Amino acid sequence: MLSIKGTFRDGIVQPNEYVESYNGQEVIITFLETDNPPEPPENNSDFEALMQLIEDFAIERKIAELAQQHDRYFYGMPHVEYDA
Repeated sequence: MLSIKGTFRDGIVQPNEYVESYNGQEVIITFLETDNPPEPPENNSDFEALMQLIEDFAIERKIAELAQQHDRYFYGMPHVEYDA
């Protein structure tokens, strides 16, 4: 039997070190008592957090301009003039 320490966050256990040749192995997770109580979950869902991030970084552009200048915005290519 092998014991390693790790962190449990958002339903996922992440070991503090890499363990070779145990990929796919079943485990038993034991929570250790600590002086630090677990952090309460945030009230925002993942979707709400994503929508807030989009709103925070949104810029006002015309839809047609975004579509026409796709390569410019995504790949940093030069601005190209199109007939409207």
